[in-house]
Amino acid sequence: MATVTHRHEAPAVESLSIDTELIADSTDAALQMDLSTSTREDINARTAVVIKQLGLLLGQELDTDEDPAVRALCRQAYRLLELSERPTKETPVFRTFFFMRDVASLTRRLLWVYGGGKGSCPLSTAPYCFTTHPCLRMALSASAPLNRPPAHAT
Repeated sequence: MATVTHRHEAPAVESLSIDTELIADSTDAALQMDLSTSTREDINARTAVVIKQLGLLLGQELDTDEDPAVRALCRQAYRLLELSERPTKETPVFRTFFFMRDVASLTRRLLWVYGGGKGSCPLSTAPYCFTTHPCLRMALSASAPLNRPPAHAT
């Protein structure tokens, strides 16, 4: 009869470190993919990675209580991650591709929020203010498509 002599405890979610550089590189790679040269397998693999990273970011303290724009981003993320919204095997490749871009774009925006809103906009090189920047204000608009960068993006 086997007995357990050592109990291994899993780390708490809050104690898991977020590799912001890895997430930034991953979202960059997803957003730089081209529909005409990407295979369905490449798109599916990249989508799985950015979905996992988006889930990690949603598990962090992002000050959603204080900032309605961040709260709107999180709502969009949860809506996007619903199983009914995800592509299936029957979904056309172009829709799967744009779903991946939506997830990567939202992950990139939440990564910026997680980093404290410092630096430049993840979608442009212009410096911005955390509470008034169009990238976050755009999240307040339910009709704003995620797969199109804001007007100021280069």
